[in-house]
Amino acid sequence: MLNKLSFLAGVGAGYVLGARGGRGQYDALVQRSTSALQNPSVQSKIAEAAQAVKAQTPPQAHGLVDKAVGAVSGGTAPASTSTSPSASTTGVTPTTDGRIG
Repeated sequence: MLNKLSFLAGVGAGYVLGARGGRGQYDALVQRSTSALQNPSVQSKIAEAAQAVKAQTPPQAHGLVDKAVGAVSGGTAPASTSTSPSASTTGVTPTTDGRIG
C-alpha cells in the first residue's frame, strides 16, 4: 500500500511540475536534446555502441539494431551501422507493426 501511495505522490508531483513548466520549457528541452543528438561526437558514440551490439547479436537482429539507432539518431542511422543484411537474405520478415514475423 505504501508503494502505491508513493507512486501516486510522484505522479502528482510530476504533473504539477510539468504543468508549471509549460510548453515553452518543453520546447526548450526538445531543442536542447535534438542539438545534443546532432553533435558529431555523440553520433560517433552511437555508431560505436551499435557496432558493439551487432558484434554480440545474431545477424538476424542487425535490422533491429539499425532501427533502434535510427530512432535514437533522429530517424537516420549513421553510415557505419547500415551494413546489416536485408530481410530477404536473413529470412526475417518485419510486420507492419514493427514486430518480426
